[in-house]
Amino acid sequence: MRLADWMDKNNLSQKEIGDLIDVKQSSVSRWVNGVMRPSLSKIKEIIVLTNGEVSFEDFC
Repeated sequence: MRLADWMDKNNLSQKEIGDLIDVKQSSVSRWVNGVMRPSLSKIKEIIVLTNGEVSFEDFC
């Protein structure tokens, strides 16, 4: 599942996700829009946060 889809499903904003994993909203925006990928450590945090619903492969 894409991060954007998970955020929609859970009614979370980019800022809220950023706050949960300690990054700026602008970073989350870049990830969601495919401009950049999160670091491996942030991908791991996203996997934990989403209980695996968003996986490493979703960022490839």
